[in-house]
Amino acid sequence: MVIMIFPDNRGEITRDDGLILVERTQIGIFCRLSIYVFGFESPVPHFHILKGDPKQPAWETCIKIKQAEYYHHSGKEGVLNKKQKKALVTFLKKMRGDLNVDNWKCIVSVWGDEQPK
Repeated sequence: MVIMIFPDNRGEITRDDGLILVERTQIGIFCRLSIYVFGFESPVPHFHILKGDPKQPAWETCIKIKQAEYYHHSGKEGVLNKKQKKALVTFLKKMRGDLNVDNWKCIVSVWGDEQPK
């Protein structure tokens, strides 16, 4: 299993007219799935796990930050298999050399930074 850690990788999803719909930060990749925190979203703290382009993912699910459970909502109803769940836990515990924190703390921090104040 290869786990790739990305430096702070921010981007935006915009409409054709240039209106920014959501800001996003890619946390990293595990099992060919990307982990993102999207800004200005639901009041439920969560992160996204998706496959493919974040604008039009081929597969997507969300995990709540405050408890280890899915946060399913329209188009984001994927379920991780046993191997993916194990790899996710390993990924979340992995230290990020660029920030000197683990990926879990990075997700929590980015969620707080990207929500309206």
